Amino acid sequence: MKVAFVIGHNKNSKGAYSKELGFSEWDYWNDFYINELCNLGELFNHSLSSSYTSRQKAMADITKYYDLVFELHFNAGSSSANGVEALIYSGNNKMKIISGLYCKLMNEKLSLKNRGCKEKSSGNGFGFLKHTKGDAILLEPFFGSNKSDCKKYKHKEHALIIEEVINKYKQL
Repeated sequence: MKVAFVIGHNKNSKGAYSKELGFSEWDYWNDFYINELCNLGELFNHSLSSSYTSRQKAMADITKYYDLVFELHFNAGSSSANGVEALIYSGNNKMKIISGLYCKLMNEKLSLKNRGCKEKSSGNGFGFLKHTKGDAILLEPFFGSNKSDCKKYKHKEHALIIEEVINKYKQL
């Protein structure tokens, strides 16, 4: 089974910045992949194209031979917003099971509020989910704007959770 990890955003448009962590989404997840996920799948970065749609379509073409594709992000909002959520393409029952497991494990093992699976048919994250050919999940494991979430979040535990999710996916 082939697994791909896509870093949300790109080198020029790095996504949300967490002053709690001192990193943008793009910088944070590249470091996380190198240190924790490199044995679980291949890493891909979005092109520097200024068009969101063209970036998503290009990434879908690059990852079309992968069974499972993760896009890594973290949420940002008010300092009181918190928790983990996972976005999937609306109607994908297999990924609904996987995203539910992911959120449940993040809640149980890291005490992050379970905001659950969000099925998308439009809006933020939809381009990645719509254009990806294999099963896809967009991970939002914590709020980078929430001090408590950032303190609870642990690299190694998150990597083990992702590995557990991949193993469950293989069984479905």
